[in-house]
Amino acid sequence: MRVSRTVLGEHCGEVPLCYSTLCQRNEVKYSFITRYKKTWPVRLMCRLLGVQSHNYYSYQKRQTDKPDDLTHQKMLEWVKDIAKAQR
Repeated sequence: MRVSRTVLGEHCGEVPLCYSTLCQRNEVKYSFITRYKKTWPVRLMCRLLGVQSHNYYSYQKRQTDKPDDLTHQKMLEWVKDIAKAQR
């Protein structure tokens, strides 16, 4: 798939879209969209990556509804405690 200048306008060279991104699983594509959604329109990126925008938004909702990882939270508290002790 080629990204044409007519689709992206004059900033075509600034989009870090490559063949390897296009061949990844949808989660990787959704992460790419999330990373660049302030730079490029979500619908345009969805179209270029071959995913449906409603699936992207469903993925985003699932990510925010996902319960926090308790192990990760405990590690964060541990690091914060160490940082406080160092002051």
